[in-house]
Amino acid sequence: MKKLVNLRNACAVALSVVLFGSCMKNEEPAPPQPAAFIAVFNAYSPLAQTQFNFSDSRGLGIPYGQFLPHSAFTTVSNLTMTAINQTTNQILVDKAALNVKIDSAYTGYIFGKEIPAKFVLYQDIVTENSSENSRIRFLNLAEGVGAVDVFLGTDKVTALSNRVQETQANATTSQRFIISPKTSGPQDIVVRDLDGTLLAELKAYNFAARSFYSIVLQGDKTSTGDSADAKAKALKLNAYRL
Repeated sequence: MKKLVNLRNACAVALSVVLFGSCMKNEEPAPPQPAAFIAVFNAYSPLAQTQFNFSDSRGLGIPYGQFLPHSAFTTVSNLTMTAINQTTNQILVDKAALNVKIDSAYTGYIFGKEIPAKFVLYQDIVTENSSENSRIRFLNLAEGVGAVDVFLGTDKVTALSNRVQETQANATTSQRFIISPKTSGPQDIVVRDLDGTLLAELKAYNFAARSFYSIVLQGDKTSTGDSADAKAKALKLNAYRL
């Protein structure tokens, strides 16, 4: 679990700086506190930005289609996440329970186009393997589509295909990373419906060796106009590296 260990170490260093930055140089720093690590991906298409609060703490606004990297939480009992429209203060997700464990990493995904919004929490299990190929997973967060297939170039990735929209019940399958069937480097990512109709494409995405990636189908199939707003909400593929 080298990648996850690196993530933990980075967060531990950040915590140490905050807790002990004012101490004398000759003092031995205390060991970092055990923590769970939580990231957020915002695929809620009606708003350009959504605010995320954890328990009673005011959080950050995350733009649509962007990923907030993992943050450390040393207290996980009764931890919740609330998503809010920053303009109207309307609650989109109300105190979703975050059932997380210390020394584990997770990503929460908000999506949909209605109120309440949809939310799932998936564990980021990033175990090591001898293969030099990237590790990938796919999440269907799109509105107006049924099950979809994923392709790298012209080759269907069977393990990531026939995927319906995400629910928490899908976690065991969807949160799992697989070893990419393609070598690292630029690859076209393509998503089609089960009839073969193209839904979205991400050209020449550069996969780094032995790195972990989430591929996300986001947006609304019915958003087909030429306005900037319609284009922003249209179906598209996104990918990010853990």
